[in-house]
Amino acid sequence: MLVKKQKGFTPVVEDGVAKPVFRLKLFFVNCRNLFTVNILKLKNRKTTSSFTTGFTLIELLVVISIIGLLSSVVLASLTNVRRKARDAIRLNDLKQFQTALTLCYDKIGSYGINGETAIPAGLCSREAFNDVDFVGVGASDGWIDKCPEFMALPPVDPLTSPTRQYTIHTTSDFSHYVLLAVLETVTQAMTPAQVSAVVTSHGISDWTQCSEYNYAVGD
Repeated sequence: MLVKKQKGFTPVVEDGVAKPVFRLKLFFVNCRNLFTVNILKLKNRKTTSSFTTGFTLIELLVVISIIGLLSSVVLASLTNVRRKARDAIRLNDLKQFQTALTLCYDKIGSYGINGETAIPAGLCSREAFNDVDFVGVGASDGWIDKCPEFMALPPVDPLTSPTRQYTIHTTSDFSHYVLLAVLETVTQAMTPAQVSAVVTSHGISDWTQCSEYNYAVGD
């Protein structure tokens, strides 16, 4: 039996009977199959690329090493900045206390805040600002008894360490004084010879130098 071909379908013989199959249906089936294959290829490509674009162990170690190096540099810089900041506080403390001592001298006629500032000869003898007898805590002879209006309390080193106390030394007649401190940076620090020169230039000759003090100022 002859089947006339019509536009839009193709004759197919099944069981001896010609049946039209739409070409459009075949077209959509083929598109679906092609789309499925492309999707699978795309998934495989993403899975493969996720493994090929990652960091290797050597690259990670290099990055960690660089981060560690940068951290150490930043930490060292920060430590140096803190030291300079504390030294700036120390210099300002001594300057402010010098002003208070000058006003106190005008009031009482000497730098004899207490008798212990005139240090006798001895190994590294010193009178610290925060000594209770110099401050005058529990005694009538001290800073808070004589000149508290010029400064409530003598300043204290930012680190408040026993080896970093501000100290004062006066001549035996209390007419001159020297203030000493321990600086952390070399920018403003003095050599032992320079410290001794400042001390002796203000008439204090009976004091054995404390090695840790590297800054001195007086009047």
